[in-house]
Amino acid sequence: MQGSLIEWLTMLGEWGIVGAILYEGRIALREYRSARLFDAIRYIEAEEPREARRILYEKIVSRAPQENRWWEGDAGLANAASATCARYNLLGAVTNEDTALRKFIVREWANNICWTYEALEGYLNYREHSKTGRPGMFRHYTALYRDARQQAVAKESN
Repeated sequence: MQGSLIEWLTMLGEWGIVGAILYEGRIALREYRSARLFDAIRYIEAEEPREARRILYEKIVSRAPQENRWWEGDAGLANAASATCARYNLLGAVTNEDTALRKFIVREWANNICWTYEALEGYLNYREHSKTGRPGMFRHYTALYRDARQQAVAKESN
């Protein structure tokens, strides 16, 4: 009888250890997701992309329609457009697999994603079809825009 009790207590202790490991794993996963979320926020809201968005807004969105190839006449504007496209393209690629992070980014930054994409659409097409570009090089930005547009439309209908 005593041997059986010791076996049961040993087995219970082993299951307790397994439970503790699973609990710690869950906590570690939460911390990892939180870290990814804060990294994404820092990436979007760092000084450089904010400045690039400000330049784009001031020189493209808030003014009258620009000529077709506005990026050829203003190097600062072209650099802001390039930096914004690269950032959102990388953000789209990174969040493509992490659906929870993607949903958060799309929900909270839908407005910025949409207006920058719409303002830069001609530039994106030019870059993808120029000699130095390649078709689909901004496909992740385009996919991020589509998700953000869907979110914005859904928000407007509610």
